[in-house]
Amino acid sequence: MRSLDGWVIDANVANKWYLRDEDLLAQADAIRNAVQDRSVLGVCPHVARHEVANTMAVAYRGGRISRERAVASLASFLATGLSNDGDADWLISEAAEIAMELPVFITMRFTSLLPIAWASSA
Repeated sequence: MRSLDGWVIDANVANKWYLRDEDLLAQADAIRNAVQDRSVLGVCPHVARHEVANTMAVAYRGGRISRERAVASLASFLATGLSNDGDADWLISEAAEIAMELPVFITMRFTSLLPIAWASSA
C-alpha cells in the first residue's frame, strides 16, 4: 500500500487561498484541493497562524479586503487544522482584530510558561 504524500505548506501559499489578487492562484488552489481531498497530507508550521493573521490584518488596513472578509478568511484558515499547535484560535483571532485597528504585527510566543505581548509598528 502506498503511503500518503505530505507537504509542508508555507503561509504565503495559504494566504493565496483568501487574497485572490495574488500571483500563482491556480497552483495554490491545487495544493488546497489536494489537501481537502486528502490525496496529500498538509501541515503548516506553527508560525503560519500568526503570518496569516498578520497578512489578513495588513490586507484590510491597506484596503485590499473588507474587515468581514479578513475575519472570515482567518477563521477559515484556523478551521483547516493545518497549523493547530501553539496559541489558541481565539487568541490569534483577538490579536488579528487588534492588528486591524492599530499598526501592529502579531508575533508568536516563545515560551509556554509566561504570556508575552508584543507589538511592533511598521
